[in-house]
Amino acid sequence: MFQNEFAGNYCPKIQSRWNSYGNYKLIVWLWMLNETTLMFCPAEISHSGFYIHAVLHAISVIFIGMPLVYSEICIGQYMNGNVISMWNFFPIFRIAGYVVGISTQLMVYYRKKMIWKLFSPTDSWGPRDKILFKSRKMFVPEIMTREFLYRQVRLRGYYRSKKISHIKNQEYNEQESIFS
Repeated sequence: MFQNEFAGNYCPKIQSRWNSYGNYKLIVWLWMLNETTLMFCPAEISHSGFYIHAVLHAISVIFIGMPLVYSEICIGQYMNGNVISMWNFFPIFRIAGYVVGISTQLMVYYRKKMIWKLFSPTDSWGPRDKILFKSRKMFVPEIMTREFLYRQVRLRGYYRSKKISHIKNQEYNEQESIFS
């Protein structure tokens, strides 16, 4: 009675915002993933092996992400502050924040570097003189026949070492002399 008289008619009735604990977990999970990850997660899963990616993602969200976000929210509300003030209370989250920030920057750097390396031919693979890359006819289907590729391998010497290349050339010359 005293509480109702004190609160008056202007105070709203206190109710829970969540219908169930499952809804709460789903909201926290989606908030932790953020919008970008939520949009690109299906594409990443489909391009990199569905089951292993989905399992690793779910395990990391359940055992690392949700406890981290939940504890940040709880401690931040308890201290009447935000996540940064919570780092003073629990320093391991500061380290986790730095690790996540640095790993995100490295991921962006390595992704750009891998894309650049993928589209720029180097000496570690392919022909040394890059005749296949300079040829305007490289996309014509008949240029990629077995005879053309065999001739390129034989003429250009695409073997790992000179010793093997020399032995293979001798075997080829012996086979030519037998058939002619």
